[in-house]
Amino acid sequence: MHDVVIVGAGPTGLMAACELALAGVSCTILDKRDSESNVTRAFGLHARALELLDARGMGDELVAGGNPLRTVYPAYASRVDFGRLDTRYPMLLLVPQNGTEKLLQQRAAELGVQIRRNARVVGLGLEFAYPPGEPDAHPLAGRRAADGPTDTGRLYEVLRAGTFVLLSDKGVPTSWRNRVRAARPLDGTRPEATLIRPDGYVAWAGDHAGIEAALVKWCGPADHPNGEGNHAAA
Repeated sequence: MHDVVIVGAGPTGLMAACELALAGVSCTILDKRDSESNVTRAFGLHARALELLDARGMGDELVAGGNPLRTVYPAYASRVDFGRLDTRYPMLLLVPQNGTEKLLQQRAAELGVQIRRNARVVGLGLEFAYPPGEPDAHPLAGRRAADGPTDTGRLYEVLRAGTFVLLSDKGVPTSWRNRVRAARPLDGTRPEATLIRPDGYVAWAGDHAGIEAALVKWCGPADHPNGEGNHAAA
């Protein structure tokens, strides 16, 4: 798991990933393209952008591969003189977007950033409000659950459904089966039962005897026989 997921491996996403990695924040980039882009949607970098890149040691390398313009004539009888700017980069640098991306990709790779290609983001999860932890709670409670094999797939694959997951050899009690997924751990290193929130954190862990009380607290009262009940949002 990463602290931050960035959608899009364009210049903005790549630069953000580099800055996060420099700050010690683990991140990965998801990009729907299956390969590096050869399309240019922008072709110019102004002085301030070059200054920011220079602060990370990339300005001069980018200038060496581009075409600097000191003066431009955007319209009839008009002139813009970038050479008068008080900066190391008094220019408009013409450079294809994929050239900027290539340089940023190299830096991101050096910093350990992963780029997952052919990965389309189709939705985002929700934040959940949970009851506070108990003073005598199991040491795992409130911590991110470790991934591992279960009888229905790896734990974080099961969590993709967006519901609570109960890791237990005895399964989920009948009255909560429409709200909680059951999974039997296969690694043999967990407590007898572990209730895991949809965001991957452990809500409760303990003996089988405490399962129903934990389900009431975290997932709401048991369903009535007719299927109705006061369900907690999940």
